Amino acid sequence: MRRSLLWQLYPAVLLLVLAALAIVYLYVTYYLHRFYEAEKRLDLEVRAQLVRTHAAGFVETGRKEALDDFCKRMGEEIRTRITLIDANGKVLGESRKDPEVMENHLLRPEIQQALSGQTGFHIRQSTTLR
Repeated sequence: MRRSLLWQLYPAVLLLVLAALAIVYLYVTYYLHRFYEAEKRLDLEVRAQLVRTHAAGFVETGRKEALDDFCKRMGEEIRTRITLIDANGKVLGESRKDPEVMENHLLRPEIQQALSGQTGFHIRQSTTLR
């Protein structure tokens, strides 16, 4: 029994449609991931500027011990983890942990970028909070 032309072409057309859908899916996923990352980065930069503006007063007046309390309060208010460090990488304030028990941050990629005059940015899992 001979198959109709429709059933002869059906597997090839189906395969072609599925391949096209897979390509579109991969492209859209990639584009949305990049868009989300760019938006998140911009949002974090704005939050960092806000924190810097407020934290500068503590440093200028020599109240470095109050930085940790500030980080904890501000981190809760803006729902963001905040870690303030000095130029040597020592943690001065942290919104979720005790800064005294935290490791030095100087060798982290985003800190090295910031020290070279760029905006530091690096994605990784936190060793402190997992």
